Amino acid sequence: MKQPLKRIIKLLLTLVVLGLLFTQVDLKTLLTVISKVKLEWIFFAITLSTLMVIVRWFNWHLLVKTGFGETDYKETFASLLGSMSFALVTPARVGDLSRVAFLKSGRRLEASGLVLVDRFIDLSVVLILGTIGMLIFFGTKTLPLLLFANIFLFVGIFKLDFFLKLGAKLIPHKKIQSITSDAILGLSRLSLRALAINLSLTVILNLLDILSLYVLVRALGINNFKAVVFAYPLVMLSTLLPITISGIGVRESTSVALFALFSIAKEVAFNATFLAYLINSLFPALVGLYFFRQLNK
Repeated sequence: MKQPLKRIIKLLLTLVVLGLLFTQVDLKTLLTVISKVKLEWIFFAITLSTLMVIVRWFNWHLLVKTGFGETDYKETFASLLGSMSFALVTPARVGDLSRVAFLKSGRRLEASGLVLVDRFIDLSVVLILGTIGMLIFFGTKTLPLLLFANIFLFVGIFKLDFFLKLGAKLIPHKKIQSITSDAILGLSRLSLRALAINLSLTVILNLLDILSLYVLVRALGINNFKAVVFAYPLVMLSTLLPITISGIGVRESTSVALFALFSIAKEVAFNATFLAYLINSLFPALVGLYFFRQLNK
């Protein structure tokens, strides 16, 4: 399918999802709720967002430095923010792979392995947090299956090169095998210590993300940390569905449904999640556009 047609279809789906969402959420009430937002909590959320960008940058920088022996802070900063702007308009955050475009030519394909392990760890942590949320809400009924899934993910973090090799064998395509070979070479330079540090920082990042969403819920007059812990990972996973532009509508609909389980108003759920998107994703991505312009030059 041609790219222009894909964009048109995605735009139409975004409008349809938003249209369906606004049949469930009263626009007037939505605006009333947001007009009463507590600014001190918003400033706190912006501070947390800045801290998250710094931690994410430091995490990526350490990964690149370990993989290649040396790197430049400016280079990894441009790589991170530039990719965030591209990831907003790509399905399932595939745009994160554009990080390699900002690194020195000659090592970009090898760096793709570093991006893959970073994203895999991030997804694994979100799923593990989702397990905790499910256990809090539903009890231990699904514990055996969830434990098995989390053990598989944890093993995958430290043995991602094995899964890449397996994938290359199962898909006998020369181009894919070549790319996979370069990615595995980048991964081979990572020590267990480097992976453990990345995992630890990723856990911290996700905890900051949970705190950020809680702060925004508080900004709208609701104090329910349990609801945020339960909803956050599932909301994040919903954005992996490549249905709408930047997950708009899907993320908010998921939030509205999940927060309703805790008797939190739809308007609060919508506003808190949309504000989290603006502060933690859109604003850093807009800054990243500067680096994309520099890259084109």
